[in-house]
Amino acid sequence: AFGMADLESGHPFTVEDPCRIASLTKPHTTTLLAMLVEQGKLSWDDPVDKYLPYFAGVTVRGKGPAARTPRIRELLSHTAGFPGQPAIESGKWSIKADGTLADAVADLPRQGLAAEPGSAYAYTGLGYMVAGRIAEVITGKEFGALMADRLLGPIGATTATFYPTDELKAKIPTAYERKDGAFAKLDLARRAEAMAKFPNPAGRLISTLDDVGRFLLLHRNRGVADGKRLLRAESLQALYKPQPATPATGQRG
Repeated sequence: AFGMADLESGHPFTVEDPCRIASLTKPHTTTLLAMLVEQGKLSWDDPVDKYLPYFAGVTVRGKGPAARTPRIRELLSHTAGFPGQPAIESGKWSIKADGTLADAVADLPRQGLAAEPGSAYAYTGLGYMVAGRIAEVITGKEFGALMADRLLGPIGATTATFYPTDELKAKIPTAYERKDGAFAKLDLARRAEAMAKFPNPAGRLISTLDDVGRFLLLHRNRGVADGKRLLRAESLQALYKPQPATPATGQRG
């Protein structure tokens, strides 16, 4: 760790400081899903409506019913047809933030997709929310508890959590963005993925550098953490393979 956690106080940034790791939550979520695939609880190519029936008949906004429902692998590779981040930030699509993950995901089919599943790439957290809800359905556990039980605890990530105490929140370093040639404070807690009251599988995990390092070691050691195998190397390898090519739309909605 280097630099400062807060420019005004000059407090140094350390490996023990808890950070809002935002989209680094996504590889944690995908690894958790890989564990469930290895256990035979689901398949990467399962259709979403197998677990969430209300996705059957989902529409593409302005075009009518989609040709099919998204596959789980498409949820995690940003090709499920959900809108990109700019469309969410502009208010064209929204995240229901005042309930549970189940409430938020159940609201998505009502809003429709932005493209046919598998037809285009758009970086978004919505697919990860759906994947997280599927994990809840098949295990019967709330996503935050499931993540702690199956992944964070076993790798020794003792600080990483979706439920920070007030004491932990007080230790989170100040975030900044470059603006007009200077640093301006950035309130990450006001971002869509962080405002949700539920554990958002797309971007709400809080973790220290050391705990993220433990997660990276799980991958580097091919599924082994502290001498114990948590999942097979082949299961992790499936996460590194390029997904079927789709026309890249980048950050566009």
